[in-house]
Amino acid sequence: MRVCIYARKSTNKINQSNTIENQIKICQRYAKQMELEVVDTKIDVGTGRNDFNRPEVKSLIQDGVKGKYQCVIIKGISRIYRNVEEGLKLIKKLHMNGIRVISIEESFDTSQNTASNGILDTSKLTMYLIMAEMESNKISERVKWTQVEKAKRGMWNNPNRVPYGYKYNNKTKKLEIDSNAARTVEIIFKMYEEGNSVSDIIAYLEKFNLKPPRSKKWREDTIRYILRNQTYVGNILYSGSIIENAHEPIIDKDIFNKIQVLLDSKARGSKNKRSRLMGLIKCESCNSSMTLRKYHYTGEYYYYCSGYIKNGKSFCSSHKIKADVLERKVFLMIKKYLKSFDKFGEMQSEFSALKKKIDQLNSKSFVFTDKYIEGKLSDDRYREIIKPVAYQIDELTKVRDEFETKIIKYRYLKNVVSRINYDKLTNLSNLEDDHLNSLIDIILITNNDIKIKFKLETNV
Repeated sequence: MRVCIYARKSTNKINQSNTIENQIKICQRYAKQMELEVVDTKIDVGTGRNDFNRPEVKSLIQDGVKGKYQCVIIKGISRIYRNVEEGLKLIKKLHMNGIRVISIEESFDTSQNTASNGILDTSKLTMYLIMAEMESNKISERVKWTQVEKAKRGMWNNPNRVPYGYKYNNKTKKLEIDSNAARTVEIIFKMYEEGNSVSDIIAYLEKFNLKPPRSKKWREDTIRYILRNQTYVGNILYSGSIIENAHEPIIDKDIFNKIQVLLDSKARGSKNKRSRLMGLIKCESCNSSMTLRKYHYTGEYYYYCSGYIKNGKSFCSSHKIKADVLERKVFLMIKKYLKSFDKFGEMQSEFSALKKKIDQLNSKSFVFTDKYIEGKLSDDRYREIIKPVAYQIDELTKVRDEFETKIIKYRYLKNVVSRINYDKLTNLSNLEDDHLNSLIDIILITNNDIKIKFKLETNV
């Protein structure tokens, strides 16, 4: 029988590579003992839990269906999937296409767990996958906890993306000043403090051939990002928490705070008519950007669908709307959103209750699994009990992950909202461009309606 060895690693670390070698050696040794012919070995670098999108998993199924091999060997069931529902789908799909699956660690073989009518008995398989998923959840929680603790000790969690002006020390895991780039950062802050515009700063940097981070040309949003980045005063912002004095600062805190005040007040001093919503506002009908234009006869400004302007009325209607009217409506919607923003704090207690419920179900499943292993429950009875519990755990875990994503967004946006003086908001000009871009995902315009999709929706 021709077989394929399937091995998986979750990161590119050296010790993970060694694990891959061990997986392959164990599977090769097993295949030799069972007189099976190894015709393929697939190594899957999986960095997340959305397993069906992993290219090697797709290839595993496709090559098996094509008849390249009749059996898949893995070291352990958790190497295939750590999600109960998705794991069963894959193994059932391989089984339905006549592909045998052998998991060495659990002594599981689909050919030995198939009834005479061809139906695969998944009770033991479900037990293995539940245990693998629980372990995956524990590992995920440990990784997150470890990263938070590292940040609290001043360590940088993303060595592949280090702020311009710093370099990553592999030994201390902390940021260190990159003297050449740091001088450029100092120039940017000094010029802005002295009253130069962002455009003036870019012109100066390009004149003296001072290279930007990760691109060929300096951009306005790059300069603004640098001016807003707390890393330059020695802080680390991680998972909604600010860790102060984590590394050597490039910019003095007093200067940094002064710059924040200048940035926050910049919009209030502008008298030029420009689109405050550029890049955020789109026509819902054709997905084209809305553009701001001056109406010749009245001198008033209107937003138009750019698809209509470029391609005519056969492509889309103009969706013409007076700028002042649109911006006022958008402003009122933002103000209403800001007022309701604190309700997201309620998510934390709901999230804790959800985690507690999942833990209780996990404990419950372990009790039944222990009884099953001890022979106190039959296969049918165990399957009957564990199936709804496993389903509940899977569904609640999905909800928990969604909550967790929203909480992370909430913690980040809370820092943005805290810089906005709600009581003094009178119109869009009171809001910095950074505020708008941080809060709003997209604004959609139809003939009779305006819709704002915020980056964190309020209907939680």
